Amino acid sequence: MLFVIFSILDVLAGSAIYSPAIFKVVSGIVWVLALIILLKGAYSILSSASAGYFFEWPGALDLVAGACLFLLAGNLIGNSHLIGGIFLGKGMYYLGRSALGI
Repeated sequence: MLFVIFSILDVLAGSAIYSPAIFKVVSGIVWVLALIILLKGAYSILSSASAGYFFEWPGALDLVAGACLFLLAGNLIGNSHLIGGIFLGKGMYYLGRSALGI
């Protein structure tokens, strides 16, 4: 159940990074969303590194997406179709995996 919630947050964050229209819809919670995504990425990288697994691309992508959300919320950068699309795809991939139980 927790994986489904995190996957939905990934899809929401990826959509906000990809599209300015969706970013306006979630603008009230974008700071909280960015903080959750950043913490999730840091936890993922640190836990994988402590287990001896050093190729942790989902955690690194979480850190990049969280930083993009912070910069978007502060109006320092514009929307990025590349980062938003990759993160949206990651969220949909993990949502499919967790919903199907694979």
